[in-house]
Amino acid sequence: DYEKFVNHVVGVDAQPIVVSKSVYDNGVDQLKAETVRGIYEGEIENWSEVDGYSGPDKEIQAIGRAVGSGTDTSFRVNMLGDANADMPGVDVRKGENQQVAKAVSNSDNAIAYMALAFVSEDVPAVALDFDGTVYEPGKNLADKGYPLARDLHCYTYEGTSKKEAA
Repeated sequence: DYEKFVNHVVGVDAQPIVVSKSVYDNGVDQLKAETVRGIYEGEIENWSEVDGYSGPDKEIQAIGRAVGSGTDTSFRVNMLGDANADMPGVDVRKGENQQVAKAVSNSDNAIAYMALAFVSEDVPAVALDFDGTVYEPGKNLADKGYPLARDLHCYTYEGTSKKEAA
C-alpha cells in the first residue's frame, strides 16, 4: 500500500550527451536529437555522417547504460519514445557512470549518455538541439523541456514530522 507515502521532488538529474575528446576537438560540440536517435537506432554509424564533424572517417562507438537502469530507461523514453525501444546502435553497455566516463575517455570515437557529475575535460558534454531548443551543459539542462532531465524523489511516510522529513 503506497498511498501512505508522500513524494517530494528534491532535485533534478540532468543527463548530458558526451563524446570522446577527439570527436569534440573535431567539431562535435552540438548534436541534433535526430542525430542522437539515428546513432542509437543504428542508422548513423560513422562520425563523417554527423554535422559539424571535420575529422577522418571514424566508426561511432555508441555506449549505453545497463538495460533496466533508470538512466537507460529515461534515455529510451525521452529520446526514443518508449521504455522498451530497440537500440541496435549500442556497441557496449556499462552499469555505472564511472564505467561510462572511463570508456569514453579511453576512446577516440565514442558517444554516451550519463550523469552530469561525471563530465570532465576528457569526457566533454555537448549541447543538444531538441525540437529547436538548444540545451547546453552548465546553462539549461535542468529546464523542464530538456528530454534527459528527470526528477529525483524522496519519500516520507504519512504522518512523518517535519523534523524527521528534513
